[in-house]
Amino acid sequence: MCRASDYLVDLGPGAGERGGKAVFAGPSSAISAAKSSRTGAYITGSSRPARPAQRRRPRKNYWLDLVGIQAHNLRTLDVRIPLGLLVAVTGVSGSGKSTLVEDVLYRNWLRRQGLATETPGYCREIKGLEYIDDVVFMDQQAIGRSPRANLLTYSGALTPIRELFAKTDLARLRNYGPGHFSFNTTGGRCEACAGQGFEKVEMQFLADLYLECPVCKGRRFREEILEVSYRGFSIGQVMDLTLAEAMELFADQNRIIKALSPLRDVGLDYLRLGQPVSTLSGGESQRLKLARSLGIKASKNTLIILDEPTTGLHADDTRLLVKTLNRLVDAGNSMVVVEHNLDVIQAADHVIDLGPEGGDEGGEVVVAGTPEEIAESSASHTGRFLARYWQGFETAAPVTDMKGGSEQNGVIKIRGAREHNLRNLTLDVPRDQLVVVTGVSGSGKSTLAFNVLFAEGQRRYLDSLSTFARQYLPVFDRPEAEEISGVPPTVAIDQRSSQMGRRSTVATITEVYHYLRLLFSKVGKPHCPVCGQIISAMSPEQMTRDLRQRFENKRLILLAPKIMGRKGFHRQILERAVAQGYEEARIDGKIYSLNPIPKLARFREHDVEIVIRKWKRFSKDGEVELAGVVDETLAVGDGQLVAWGGSKNEVFYSRRLTCGRCHLGMPSLDPRLFSFNSRHGACDRCEGIGHWGGSVDGDVCPACKGARLNETALSVRINGRNIWDVCDQSVSAARGFFTTWQFSGRDADIAKPLLDEILNRLDFLDQVGLDYLHLGRGADTLSGGEGQRIRLAAQMGSNLRGVCYILVEPTICLHPRDNDKLLDTLTELKEKGNTIVVVEHDEATIRRAEHRI
Repeated sequence: MCRASDYLVDLGPGAGERGGKAVFAGPSSAISAAKSSRTGAYITGSSRPARPAQRRRPRKNYWLDLVGIQAHNLRTLDVRIPLGLLVAVTGVSGSGKSTLVEDVLYRNWLRRQGLATETPGYCREIKGLEYIDDVVFMDQQAIGRSPRANLLTYSGALTPIRELFAKTDLARLRNYGPGHFSFNTTGGRCEACAGQGFEKVEMQFLADLYLECPVCKGRRFREEILEVSYRGFSIGQVMDLTLAEAMELFADQNRIIKALSPLRDVGLDYLRLGQPVSTLSGGESQRLKLARSLGIKASKNTLIILDEPTTGLHADDTRLLVKTLNRLVDAGNSMVVVEHNLDVIQAADHVIDLGPEGGDEGGEVVVAGTPEEIAESSASHTGRFLARYWQGFETAAPVTDMKGGSEQNGVIKIRGAREHNLRNLTLDVPRDQLVVVTGVSGSGKSTLAFNVLFAEGQRRYLDSLSTFARQYLPVFDRPEAEEISGVPPTVAIDQRSSQMGRRSTVATITEVYHYLRLLFSKVGKPHCPVCGQIISAMSPEQMTRDLRQRFENKRLILLAPKIMGRKGFHRQILERAVAQGYEEARIDGKIYSLNPIPKLARFREHDVEIVIRKWKRFSKDGEVELAGVVDETLAVGDGQLVAWGGSKNEVFYSRRLTCGRCHLGMPSLDPRLFSFNSRHGACDRCEGIGHWGGSVDGDVCPACKGARLNETALSVRINGRNIWDVCDQSVSAARGFFTTWQFSGRDADIAKPLLDEILNRLDFLDQVGLDYLHLGRGADTLSGGEGQRIRLAAQMGSNLRGVCYILVEPTICLHPRDNDKLLDTLTELKEKGNTIVVVEHDEATIRRAEHRI
């Protein structure tokens, strides 16, 4: 693949912190000039591994015999696998390799051991299992997604390291045990980040941010724990060491060295001990799993099965992998590897080649023996390519004269178009240019642009989707034409304002509002809707005191919020509540028994709150009990509590957001709180329309005063402004104060990418001459030309490339100055690598076009 490419980018020279540089970037044929490129050394053959000088031979009567296999495409097959050797199972894709080693061999062994497994593939008899003490199977699945797992926890080295720190003088003096040096348990870890060292900020449509914990500064442990040191290193500093550095530090600690040595042996000594395994590459994950076998399988007579272990590995890493496999075999184990990689196949002692083809035409043993015997077989595809590999021929010749995509496919070809009044129209539309389609009214301009170009682009895009996805989308008929080729994905930007509902605004159409909602939910400062005071945390004692005053001699039910406005069945949460001894839950405002567990509609938003305690009439006699129940409710509700007295007598409490004066609580800020199209944020009186009576022609809503949002959402401010204050500004005015907003610390890290996106979209609105529009203006009040230019600005913000944009008379009602701005915008969109097709009568637009039809 590398040799067949037109252009090659080689990163390195090493891995991890030893890499990250462009060792080579240029035509593939010139890679040999990059002396420091390991990739180049393998492509040119200078570092290609040689065939083994000698191979291990099978021992007499030391075989696994699988007799009478019938599974998938393996039909009445007998297979012999020599033990104590490195055995490669090869064959074209679909020939039955994984079926043989996993479904038949591995699952039947599990079944014979009485272990849980999926249904094994049928095998009448397996002889030789008495020679095997254990079987280890390693496939291509990821190790895990938890950021808590790292090299230390995965290798088992963390336990002896923790015990080592617990034996230091300071740890003994303070009575610290090994558990104090674990970031996964309470006692020594930083509780602010629960020992993770970072805070995850979910950014929805942007990449999530991982911010350093402000308390422990990313070191995972409490300050007093970090004061304990071993040879000058705290536990936090040990986790920052590379594996190579750690082996020097603990050179005399046999348990630690024994745990880390396999990682070094598979070439992972550059990784840092505290690096989460979820951040490892596919090749690194494969080697990490292999290292575990190296470390824990020291006993003989273990059969290790690997399914394509070279997936994600560079040729240099494959060399190290082969060395590791041989080491395992030399230790007395047996190795069966499903593999396509020729370097691994040539290193094998014995090869079982399945085929000859895939599917129904496969499932047979084509040939079995040494790699040399495989290479001599004319019936084996594997043998043919292995022989070519040894003879020095390449599997793919380098291509050096291939043209780029734009030169190869530079036009949209239309042949014999007969839509509407088009009469066998044949023409070429150049790509990556500004093309104007002009002509008298009724000449067929819009038919060509929309019914032919746009319709065909949309149809082909929908054809690329799965059958399941297509069932929910409209069907586009094939345009009447003999041939349409070279059509890229198409986007139509027309003047139909009817598509914009009364709930849409300038800010929502351009996606400015999406980023504003996220900005206010992450860095906004909540204020009390009643007194205007900044809301802060409220202690359980304060909650207990306020509850006693509000609900004395009244009905009281304490609820622990678990789900707020999320779709799903939520059965696991309800089952967990039952397991904890709770019998009822309030779901969407109504109390339900949890016996049986209610069935919820999957695609509806639900509120789920667990009923912790009920009082028909709360009195002072229950004050002592109330304090304990408040603590319990906060624990179940993750720091939040709802006190309900029936009907609308409800108070929300939070350990994080509660007004100290009015004792009113506020739920954790969420982007939905700032959406006037969501029940969480919409004004209760006008339902998010902003006008009384449900029409924009009615009076302004007296509750929200046209802001569309409820008082909770409007009480969240940034630099003294709520989200409506921002939207009630023109594009130019909003851009002015966005550039002056200043943030610091954590807020600055979160706000920067959001402000960049907002300012980019405001700049695009300015470029198309719409800087006078207010962000909160309803979309259904815009003219056709304004609506078209807003959609054009939204496309500018998407930064797509290789798209065909189709516009109809975008210059209607534009002043010459604004017309000039629009043409500059279209030119900029074209220069990003897009095709612009404009149906137009305007002379200036026609003159600016690079191609005219």
